[in-house]
Amino acid sequence: MKKIFYFLTILSLLVSCSSDDDSAPNAVLMTGDLIISEIMNNPSAVNDSDGEWFEIYNTSNNTHNLENVIFSDGSSDFTVDGALTIAPNSYLVFSINSDTNTNGGINVDYEYDNLDLINSGGQISIISNSNLIDQVDYLGFNLEAGKSLSLNPNNFNSSDNDNANNWCLSTNQLLSGDFGTPRAMNTDCN
Repeated sequence: MKKIFYFLTILSLLVSCSSDDDSAPNAVLMTGDLIISEIMNNPSAVNDSDGEWFEIYNTSNNTHNLENVIFSDGSSDFTVDGALTIAPNSYLVFSINSDTNTNGGINVDYEYDNLDLINSGGQISIISNSNLIDQVDYLGFNLEAGKSLSLNPNNFNSSDNDNANNWCLSTNQLLSGDFGTPRAMNTDCN
């Protein structure tokens, strides 16, 4: 009986130590792997405290786990708590409120509690392991209440999203009456 127990224990250890899972998310984020692609800093359909959101896009060919990734507005930040994966060429939406009944009907992937998307312009940064992955400073961009800032889908990289000329106001009307394309292809700015 002891031999069977020892055999099962060793087999269990061998199985639990195996790490050849190719489907596991890539934990190393490089600059430009994720970009900020849309910002709803001033909703009209609901209060800012209920309806602010932003979207990120994975430009890489890897699935990334965002656990412990920091998002900052320059004066406050939040850290992703728990596993949150983003597949290649996919979007995630982050919002101050994940309740679709009160946030303007936006389906949210992660609810944060400590970020201020300033109506007159601000910034959002993505930081992983002390490395700046992406940052958008939208001060001076064309802003309008109820319309998200939308990165032109032809300029989805970390250097192009620093240029105000590559952003425009979304023309896609949501059920709430606001405009945006959360978790979908952005408005073409041309």
